[in-house]
Amino acid sequence: MNLKHLDKVWRESCPEEANGLVSKRSLPKKWKIKLQAYKNRKRITLCCICLNKFNPKDLTAMPDGGSGGVCKECKEKS
Repeated sequence: MNLKHLDKVWRESCPEEANGLVSKRSLPKKWKIKLQAYKNRKRITLCCICLNKFNPKDLTAMPDGGSGGVCKECKEKS
């Protein structure tokens, strides 16, 4: 039996399967959970005064010029 010839015939007859397009491996479930947690952690920031977690869009810059963000409540109090 000539394996090189059989491989060549198989690649010509089933090019999708030979290239690996039929069965792609999916990402394991635990990896998906860890990646989603990492992305969510990047989206959350802390208020410099009350240390509560907020979306970065809800925070405004500190009056002293660049030491972090302040929520609306803390900005009104100061």
